[in-house]
Amino acid sequence: MLSVFAIVGVLLLHSCEDDDTIAKEGKPRLVLQNNTATVTEGETAVFNMTLDYAVDTKIDLRIDILDDNNNPVPVGEVLNGNGFDLFELDDIDFPIHPNEATFQVAPCSELSGNMYRSWFGGGEFSFGYLGGSGYYTCYDPFEENLQLSIKTKGDLIENGSRSVKLRISSTSNLKATIDEIITINIEDSPIEDLTINFNWDGNYLGTTDVCDINTGLDMDLELYQDGTFVAFSYNDCPESITIPVNAPNALYRIDASLWTTNGNMASGNIPAILGFNKNNTFSEQQDLSNLFPINDGGLNDGNTNAITSVFIEKIGATYIIKDSNDDLIISGKAYPKVISFDKKKQLKSQ
Repeated sequence: MLSVFAIVGVLLLHSCEDDDTIAKEGKPRLVLQNNTATVTEGETAVFNMTLDYAVDTKIDLRIDILDDNNNPVPVGEVLNGNGFDLFELDDIDFPIHPNEATFQVAPCSELSGNMYRSWFGGGEFSFGYLGGSGYYTCYDPFEENLQLSIKTKGDLIENGSRSVKLRISSTSNLKATIDEIITINIEDSPIEDLTINFNWDGNYLGTTDVCDINTGLDMDLELYQDGTFVAFSYNDCPESITIPVNAPNALYRIDASLWTTNGNMASGNIPAILGFNKNNTFSEQQDLSNLFPINDGGLNDGNTNAITSVFIEKIGATYIIKDSNDDLIISGKAYPKVISFDKKKQLKSQ
């Protein structure tokens, strides 16, 4: 027969074994549930991990990009022994924590398994020596089910299928053990139309609606294909034009312009943004605000400078975009003719 003390002892032992707040000896294993993730460019690859048992300290993980021989690839270069300059990655994105420049180590709760920083960039040793390559992330104490999310990049280029390999391993502050290679398979976006948006929305004219083309600001988009006027967007905010993937291969030109300010006056420039979007997987913006001072007026107000051009070379589902100052696109070529002022007036009155 068990004594009362023995029964109490058994209960206490069982209670302690289930209490994650009590530190356990040894190092738990971090088990990867999936080594491969297949995504469409622009999507996020997710890898799930399970800890043998929870620990009362945060867990740091190192992430290295690997070459074809599974060797770590440098992700930047030392700047004359003073700082570290990260390279731009082709297919994946490791967002750097905003405290990076101030050499602060962010709490794991802020990182949430999705924010990364390089050892050289952070200049910190509190999470262990990481060496000259890779990134790191961390997880809060007492978590057992962890998730690593890696954002892939969308772009304007027809890349075909490609893969990225990474190694997940422990740092020298060994709180959990793992050494695994993961693979992200990236597929091209299935729809490759290119949409161009021209936006100037905001509250910079007091109570006047800047998007009202009759009382606010009237801005326009026009599309040319090899010098021929083919499309326009005049009465929306933002203005928008799409170049379909099945459109002819050609040199396209987008003209973004201010037609009129309707007599509105204000200090500063119109916050005009030209955006490029491909199937919601790629997004790039060009700030044109310095080209449109409000008080200078628009084309119909007599300001012939209230227009700018962007050139788009389309080859299949690949779009190469250059502004009007890029010699690779327009060097040695005459500006194609634009539609006449009277023709534009006629179109805008329809």
